[in-house]
Amino acid sequence: MLLFIAIPVLTIAQEDLSLEKAVMERWGDLAPERLANLAWIPETNSYTYVEKNDGGQVLVMVDAQSFEKTEIVTSKYLGSMLLLKKAMARLPRFKWINENEALFVYGGMVNTYNRKTNLVTRLYEMPKGGANYVFRPNSTDMAFTRDNNLFAMIFGKEVQITNFTDPNIVAGQTVSRVEFGIEKGVIWSATGNSFAFYQKDETNVTNYPLVDYSVRPAKLKNTKYPMAGMGSEVVKVGVYTIGKEGVVYLKTGDTKDNYLTSLSWGPKDKYVYVGHLNRDQNDFYLRQYTAKTGEPGSEVFAEKDDKYVHPVHGLQFIGKEDFLWISEKSGINQFYNYNVSGKANWQINTGDILVRSYVDYDSKSHKLWFLGNHKDKIDMHLFEVEITNGGNKEVKQITKGDVYHSSVSLSSDKKFSFV
Repeated sequence: MLLFIAIPVLTIAQEDLSLEKAVMERWGDLAPERLANLAWIPETNSYTYVEKNDGGQVLVMVDAQSFEKTEIVTSKYLGSMLLLKKAMARLPRFKWINENEALFVYGGMVNTYNRKTNLVTRLYEMPKGGANYVFRPNSTDMAFTRDNNLFAMIFGKEVQITNFTDPNIVAGQTVSRVEFGIEKGVIWSATGNSFAFYQKDETNVTNYPLVDYSVRPAKLKNTKYPMAGMGSEVVKVGVYTIGKEGVVYLKTGDTKDNYLTSLSWGPKDKYVYVGHLNRDQNDFYLRQYTAKTGEPGSEVFAEKDDKYVHPVHGLQFIGKEDFLWISEKSGINQFYNYNVSGKANWQINTGDILVRSYVDYDSKSHKLWFLGNHKDKIDMHLFEVEITNGGNKEVKQITKGDVYHSSVSLSSDKKFSFV
């Protein structure tokens, strides 16, 4: 049984609201009070968040079963460990990488804090001129970009992945104007041993002038913008494996008139999956590629529609070969169970509930959790459904009320969630 923890927010008395106050104070006095730095500790039923403490802040750990609260580390102590000249007023954001260690960035340095030893370890400086940082799963390593090239920081050592002198060729950044759910340019595998990345050639894309007001006097700065009826970027997908030399590019064929979407890894780093969408956006197919060689494999499935096909989600594997796919082909967003061999394909029927996003899956109970809403409402709730062989059981709504839950996170054992 999944128990959810409702995280309280501050409510304020109703008052007359001017347009000026609504705009100018929307992130100030009118913003809801939230628990800062809220996160589960891996392999536990405990979560952490930040509270105020003696003019500073303290990271608090709470047991979700008993609600027992323990103070872990204060901003004053963390500042002393980092040898700061001035007191640390606010704690940095902590990202737990295992049961005891949390990653945090402060003062341009990547560090870890160990809650068992109560010690801070300074690891390495954040890369100068870097951007688009994507940390390796459960690790302090990262991939990042500098200008138009892709780099990685592995065990504290900087590794250059691409070395393009032509600024029109860009690696490790988003493509296709951040359409089709492409929100980042690097996708790490689940094991963290490899990552896939987007690369684009913008040679044929028109330069579009924008005014840069950050300097005085302001000046024009060109960006690339594909105007209607004019040239577009050409996209490729590369794969880098830690400890290996060079990049393997997937042999996706001519992508001049296609979008490459839904970039996803299989469970054991052997295969990468890429969606191919035509320029008219009404013909889509998903293909499997071998990560080591880039060779194309079988076509897993295809979708066509007279109006449009709109892939905006990646694959969520729920077994060695079975995965979940979100599609509107029934008329509303629903889950579909697919097998990489093309077998065992069926719709997970959620009735009139629109699937908005995947949350989690438990392989033991075969329960799937997702965010969604009834098609005639604008609220957002957490739902649960048990997948059966060839179908599913009745969908259960976990959260209640006229509310909108934008995110949900489950504990490692799937017994607790906070919203």
